[in-house]
Amino acid sequence: MKTNNNDLVSIVVPIYNVEKYLSRCIDSILLQEYKNIEIILVDDGSTDNSGKICDDYTKKDNRIKVIHKENGGLSDARNVGMEKAIGEYIAFIDSDDYIGKDYISTLYNLCITNKAEIAQCSFERVTDNQTTNEINVEKKIENMTGIEAIKNIFKEKYLEYTVAWNKLYKKSLFENIKYPKGKLHEDEATTYKLFYEAKKVSVTNEKLYYYYIRPNSITNTKFTLKRLDYIEELEEQLNFFNDRNEKEIYLEVYYRYSRSLLLFYLKCKTIENSEQIQNELYNKYKESVKYLKSKKEINFKRKLILQFGLTFPKLYKRIFIKD
Repeated sequence: MKTNNNDLVSIVVPIYNVEKYLSRCIDSILLQEYKNIEIILVDDGSTDNSGKICDDYTKKDNRIKVIHKENGGLSDARNVGMEKAIGEYIAFIDSDDYIGKDYISTLYNLCITNKAEIAQCSFERVTDNQTTNEINVEKKIENMTGIEAIKNIFKEKYLEYTVAWNKLYKKSLFENIKYPKGKLHEDEATTYKLFYEAKKVSVTNEKLYYYYIRPNSITNTKFTLKRLDYIEELEEQLNFFNDRNEKEIYLEVYYRYSRSLLLFYLKCKTIENSEQIQNELYNKYKESVKYLKSKKEINFKRKLILQFGLTFPKLYKRIFIKD
């Protein structure tokens, strides 16, 4: 494949205390069929050997750049990497994950062929006890508008459409968009904005990204009040779509917001001295149920689920919430 500077792809890898997995990640990037890449390793104040591993790799390949910085979290590391990136396209790879050798070439070709600002692939979950299985599936490509991509966030494959790391972006999309520093669920706060800026999104069902599930990952750790960042991010989404008069998406966000309020209200009960937060969440939930029940666009089943949660919260938890 012929390339030039205009075809350069910047790959940003935020890194924090992942010495056990880091070489696997970097090696998978170096093995890419698409060669016109710069690899930006952002050492986010690691206290293990991750920083040294990064420096050692610069001796192996001159496409690798290393940034050492004070710890600021995943969003801050991504943002710092973006500031240094000079490629026309940009991708984010989490440092405990890895990618197939045709990851960049496939996504890049989707962008070029379909004139898309974002290309997206599917992914495979892997654990310490699970190896990667290559499964032959019929390859399918779907092209859609940015608005259509946002609507898919509320469907079965919501995770694929929400996360930052299974996508290739036209870097110009980030001109006025950054990841929120210090927040959990940072992808929830950002990806929909990027989709909204994109005229076209190209999606393949190929599993080219390997998402490693660590035992101490956010999704597997005990609930803390920090998880309430998600509520704040949903409120920001409501304001975003209300301001742009996107009524259908606004109501989808509102329904998710309502159920999330109840979810966190129930989970907050395991946290000491959280009575005030519980009351605030429950009162917001009551108001949201009242609002959504007044909307003819919300179907009967959803209204029934919302009322059920309001009337029988403990039973709702048994049926709908997995601890």
